[in-house]
Formats: sequence, C-alpha cells, structure tokens
Amino acid sequence: MGLFGNKAEKPGEQREFYMGIEDCFHLQDSTDMLVVGRVRGTIKPGDAVYIHNWTDNSNPITMTTVRALEIDHKPVNEATDKAVAVVLENVAESGLIIGCVLATRNVSSADVHTAYVNAIGNAYVGRRKLDLADDVLKNMSITDLAEAWRLYNYAIQKGGMGINDDTKTQGEKINRLAGVMIDKILGLSEMHVVFSEKTGEPYLFSNTIDNGDKTYKCTPPEVLIVTDPYLPVYKENYSKDGFEIRTIENGENKKGIYNFLGEAFYLDGACGVRINGQEVGIMADKLVPPPSYEGLAEINIPVTNPDVMRWILLIGEMGKPETKDEDLIYRLYYSFFLEELIKTKFLIPMKKDKDCPEPDENGKTVITKDTKIAVPTLPGKGDRPAVRMYTDWRMLHKEFDEEWSGIIMSIGDMIKAMDCAINITDHPAAGCYVDESMYNDAKARAEKNS
Repeated sequence: MGLFGNKAEKPGEQREFYMGIEDCFHLQDSTDMLVVGRVRGTIKPGDAVYIHNWTDNSNPITMTTVRALEIDHKPVNEATDKAVAVVLENVAESGLIIGCVLATRNVSSADVHTAYVNAIGNAYVGRRKLDLADDVLKNMSITDLAEAWRLYNYAIQKGGMGINDDTKTQGEKINRLAGVMIDKILGLSEMHVVFSEKTGEPYLFSNTIDNGDKTYKCTPPEVLIVTDPYLPVYKENYSKDGFEIRTIENGENKKGIYNFLGEAFYLDGACGVRINGQEVGIMADKLVPPPSYEGLAEINIPVTNPDVMRWILLIGEMGKPETKDEDLIYRLYYSFFLEELIKTKFLIPMKKDKDCPEPDENGKTVITKDTKIAVPTLPGKGDRPAVRMYTDWRMLHKEFDEEWSGIIMSIGDMIKAMDCAINITDHPAAGCYVDESMYNDAKARAEKNS
C-alpha cells in the first residue's frame, strides 16, 4: 500500500504520519485541545507526536500525546489519509495555531513544510476565501500572510478552491493582507535580507520579459526578505553564486528596518520588497514614503540617484555575461543606465584648506581666490586621469571621512578634462567607469529620444 497505506505493523516498526493544523479549539475546563486537519499516514490514540510551529522558529518543537480521535463527530480508533479531529493532551499553553504541524519523529522537514502549506491554504484560502477577521490577521505571522497571499493568487490563476472574487474584491483582500504585513515587517526585532557579495548592497531581483515584438522589459527590481522559517533553506541555496544573507537589526528605537528599506529604495533604486520568493511583493512607497524636500533650498537637498544606481547595481550583480540570454539582459540594463547617466548629477569629494563663507539666501558660496581645494583622482584609461564621483553621500562616506565635503557636478561637466570613476569603494561592482566614448553614446541616445 506504500508509505501511508493501512499495512499491518510489524514488531518494532515505527509508524509515520503528519498533519497540518487547519483549526484548533480550547476545551472547556481542560488543558487539552482539539485540532482539525488532514492526516497523511495512520494516526491512533496513544501516539506520541511532535508539534512543529513552522511559522515561528522561536517556539521550540514540543511533544504531546494523542488522547482521542473523531471523524464526523464520532470517536474512532484510527484515521488514515483523511480529515480528522485530534484531541491532544495538555497543550493549551503550547501556542498551537493554524499552520502548526503534528508529526512523528521520523517525518522529513520537507513533509512538515508540505503539511504547513496545505494547512494554510485549506484554512485561509479554501475555507475562508481570504476573507479574514482582524483578530485572525493579527495572529498570523509574516510567513503565514505571505503563504496565504501566494496561494490565493495561485487559486485565482488556476480557478481552484472555489475562488470567484472579481478584480476589485481581489485587490481589497490583498491590500488588507499587505497592510497587516507592512506593520509586522516594520515591527520586527530583526529582518533577513539577501545581499550581493559583488556590490555589497541588497541584491536587486528583477525578471526580464519578452514582449513578443522583439522588445523586452524588466520587472521593477526588488529586495528579497527571508522570514525565519525559510532562513535555513535560503542559507543553503544562497550560500554560493555571489549571495549572502544579512540580518538587519531594528534597534531600540524600532527604526533600523525602516531606515534600511529607505536606503534600499531611495538610494539603491529598489522598487519594493519580495517576501520568501517572487510571488508576494510590496511596493516601496507602501513601506517607506519617498523623502519630501518641499521648502528646502536646492543646495540643501541631499544628492541621491536611485534611477542610475538601480542599473549600476543590476549590471554589477551580473558581471560579465556568458550566455545569449545574459547578454540580452546585460544590454537591456546598459541601455537603461545610459538613459539615466546623462541626467545625473554626482558628488565629487572635496577637501578645502580653509573654511568657506556661509552660503547666501540662494545657497551659493563664493570661495576666496587663495583657497586650495583637493579632489581625488586616479590613473584612468590611456593617458587620461579619472576623477572620483559618487551617487550619494552614503557611498562617498564609505571612502572619505567627515572632513570631506562635495562638489555637485554632472559627467558632462568633467568629461572633456577627465574620465569619471563612479563609486570607487571596496566593492567595484557597485560602481562604473565612464569614458568620453560612453558619455557620447549616452548623449546621442538622449538626443535621439528627445
């Protein structure tokens, strides 16, 4: 009959079963609980069972005993591969919730995960159609919310689980889920994010789509957040190929994650976040609104260039293209980079030998004739030197201390005299080198498109 069949047990043979919890109930005047789900394998009263709280790694695996079984409200002596109600001994304080998994000791982690996903899908999508009460949403983890979101979308695409919601209703349900998820993400004590070892910045995940008319487009690049239960899986799969997973601490002021995401969006050019894969994502401005500089003099507005940094990082993550598909994606990224390059003003690090006069009401400062100014250069291509330029103050201060200020200039202001080395840091892939030929290519492209 196979692994989960009704074969007779041999002496010393250990039965295997697992079940995702789709609902749970406290019993009056008892420390026992009743849980409902679909068991795989055969479960019997008296069985010892482990409880896996797969949605929260901070809760240890606990152990209990099956006190009784019911099918269709009638007591039974065993259940095999079917929906069943299980009374568990002394678990009222164990934190049992929907998505917990009951399993024997010899069940694999893959089967535990399968049971968890099935329980989330059956409980929140199949039964409730994602129409969830406030208290239910409050008790769901970020992992639960992401899985329910993903499974709901899948059911809509495949026409399954009896989902017949119109587009407006779908949007309302997803937006409600996203709102709860945003609060939970920003309130975490720590958050795990996939970084690029090449660039030293959060890895930007983007898909390239063939429009079918010999043109292509990129999906908005996003940062990937990994929740605790998926961390071991992603650490194993992302421990090579230039990935690393870093933990972002929220800190005592609970602003660490908010500030990190703000930098990822409005300095690095990420357009949002993905949670545990590409099926679930939240747009940047829903998590952290764009900075507002209303009322500030232009001289006081921080230099930021997310629109050019986005393509620098995507190109840097790729490295040298080795296949036809990679070459196509590289050329696509490069074309977007050139479009932004011509518009961008960069920071050139500058150190003065004396203090400058205070800026006037228009933010302009007149430097005295005898003031000596140092700007960093390096040997460039051929006989030309290259001036060091940075996309923003954060990148500049990775290499230069607070004694250095900056001059705001475009590539066009410098390219006749020197090449431009952008974002020279310990991670060369987070920058680029612009010579006169590249700049002229960008300029010609801009003139053609104007």
